[in-house]
Amino acid sequence: MTEFLVTKYGGHNDQLSKKFWGMDRYRLRSLLKIANCTHLSNDQKDFVRKEIIYKLNILISGAKKRKNFKLQKEYQPLLEKWQLSGNLVGRKRLS
Repeated sequence: MTEFLVTKYGGHNDQLSKKFWGMDRYRLRSLLKIANCTHLSNDQKDFVRKEIIYKLNILISGAKKRKNFKLQKEYQPLLEKWQLSGNLVGRKRLS
């Protein structure tokens, strides 16, 4: 295809992230719950892990911008944990 059929843009006043405070935190919490599901395929686990990392980066970036050191301190170790867990996706851990 050489022609775009959909134009995407954001920032509307009626979008949920502007309407309700903390939407990214709730999305992250949901993703963390999903990540604990045992019936996910390896591809699904990898997708969820990448989304968790993406959301954590958004939250940490916003916390830095607003000088919210408490939030940074809460989410930074979680980000590092999930970044390291990428080496374990689809592999069995050695005991």
